[in-house]
Formats: sequence, C-alpha cells, structure tokens
Amino acid sequence: MNQDQLKALLIRIEEPAVDFSLLFSGKESKKVNGLYHPENMEIIIHNRNMEREDELIYTGIHEYAHHLNAIRNGQTGRAHSRRFWAEFHRLLSRAEELGIYANPIQNDRDLMGLAETIRTKFMREEGERMLAFGRLLLEAHEICRSRRYSFDDFVDRELGLHRSTAKILIRSTSEEVPVDLGYENAKGLLRIKTPEERIEAAMRLRNGESPDMVYQAYAPKASERPVSELKELQSERRRVERSLEKLQHRLEEIDRRLAGLGEE
Repeated sequence: MNQDQLKALLIRIEEPAVDFSLLFSGKESKKVNGLYHPENMEIIIHNRNMEREDELIYTGIHEYAHHLNAIRNGQTGRAHSRRFWAEFHRLLSRAEELGIYANPIQNDRDLMGLAETIRTKFMREEGERMLAFGRLLLEAHEICRSRRYSFDDFVDRELGLHRSTAKILIRSTSEEVPVDLGYENAKGLLRIKTPEERIEAAMRLRNGESPDMVYQAYAPKASERPVSELKELQSERRRVERSLEKLQHRLEEIDRRLAGLGEE
C-alpha cells in the first residue's frame, strides 16, 4: 500500500471538511509510528516501522483522528485528550464496518481468552466488592449521623480513605450502577446525569464501545457547563494576569540592575 492509497482509505472512512496531506517518511523511528502537524495539516507515517498492512492502516487512522479533531475543535495543548480517543475509536469502528480494517486482537485466541477471564473474574468481582464496600460505608455514615459524629473524620482518620472515593462508593450502592463493568467504569457512569442515560451508556460499553467514546458522548457541552465553572475559570484568568504583571515588573527590575552592573 502506498501513501495515496492510504489517504484514499482514510477519506472513505470519513470525508474531511478540510483537506490534508499524507506522506510516507521511508524511515524507521524508535519514538513514534506517525506524526500529525496541525500547522500545515500534514500526516507523516514512518512506514518502515510497519510489518503488516493492518499496522499501517491503524497508524493512519490514529493520525487522521488528530486531523479531524484539530479542524473540529482546534488544536489544544493536550493532543491525546478524551475527545481525541473518542474520535479515534469511532473511526476504527467505522473502518471495521466498511471492511477497511480488521482488528487483529479479536482473532488472537490467547488475548481474547485473557480478556474474558479479566472481565468475568476480576472486573465483575471488583464491581461486586465495590458495592459491598459502599454498603458498609453507608452503614457507617448512618451510625455517624445518628450519633452526631463526623463521617468525614471517620473516613479520613480511621480508614485512611479519601472522602471523594468514599462518596463514589456510597453512590454506587445507592444508585445501583452495574457491577460487571468494574470500578473505573462505575465512576464514569456516575458522572452521567440520569439513570436512563447510565443504563444506555452501560449497554454501549458492553457492546464494545470504548469508555472514551461512551463518556465523551454524555459529556456536558460548553453551553451546559455550570456557571460556577465559568466563574472559576474567569477568576483563574485574572489571577494569572496579575501574576504575569508582577513577573513583568520583576523582569524589568532585573534588566535595570543588569544594565547598571554592565555600566560598572
């Protein structure tokens, strides 16, 4: 497969709103398989890193996800954000539907056997322990409330457990999140607003969508974010501006002193 054929495959997966260039470097790289340069919308693939065509397509889709993410959302400081991973996994799923890409992991019996063991034995058991843990914490919370003790003090000093973790465990019990998806997914599901959406999100996870794809779909849009978050960011901006002003004054003072020492 040459670079023009790979670009054509990527466009088949999804037509971009803004064109891009794709080049094979003809080199090996020990650091990365590919790069995306947002300033000139160029994908570079180190094609000598690849031994199989599926590796080449996978890398191409990865870099193409950077391009689509950049033209939709702008180039942010963090290249591999949750939004990026959601975009990348969405493109991979689309490529699989079109028959452009076949996931080699799904045909690897050893790995798929391990995946089944991890899901059924460890993730489910972790979720069940999480619910049991939450029930005990809820019991302790009721005792503290009835006897006018500080539940936070019990969690912090007696258990050595962070309060936010205790709250998540208690909510997982009271709001009945699915236990088969493990602790991290339970935390993610609890961030989703309604029970109906949580059920829907859990089904999407069970159907093979990645956590980033699922949670990004339910993430609040910018217009839905709380006013308090906006105020917090505005306050932080003012603090940063004041700090920059102080640093600028200090820099000018240092320059004056340096100039004086130079004259001496």
